[in-house]
Amino acid sequence: MTLHTFHQWASLIVLLTSCGFALSFGGRPERLSAVAMILAWFASAVLMRTAREAGLDIAVMTVDIVLFLVVLAISLTSDRWWPMWASAFLGLIVLVHLAVMLDPKIWGRAYFAASNLFSYLTMFALLIGSLSRASGQRQTSAP
Repeated sequence: MTLHTFHQWASLIVLLTSCGFALSFGGRPERLSAVAMILAWFASAVLMRTAREAGLDIAVMTVDIVLFLVVLAISLTSDRWWPMWASAFLGLIVLVHLAVMLDPKIWGRAYFAASNLFSYLTMFALLIGSLSRASGQRQTSAP
């Protein structure tokens, strides 16, 4: 896997920033989600090249579905607000994949823009959740 475009670099930087905060300051839900997001990002990057060569995006869609299910399970079992937002954004990514499968005439840029927007919003939800967890810990530990 190589990083050729600005988007790939930006996505990696946002991923590492949001997941870095989650791993450093988050609780169990944030850390589990961060690990799942990192694994999904790298799996998608590797599979995307293979999928494009084979003319299939099913592999990347499968990664997104698995990530959606993991974050949804976290949102249903934790007391945090941010996983609900993240799972909603991931659900929208899955719907974008399904829309393209149902109608391949969907414009490539619209597909790219929608899936990337929701991906960034998912990472942003994790970052905000991690920061709110960190600030909550500081407030409760103060005398």
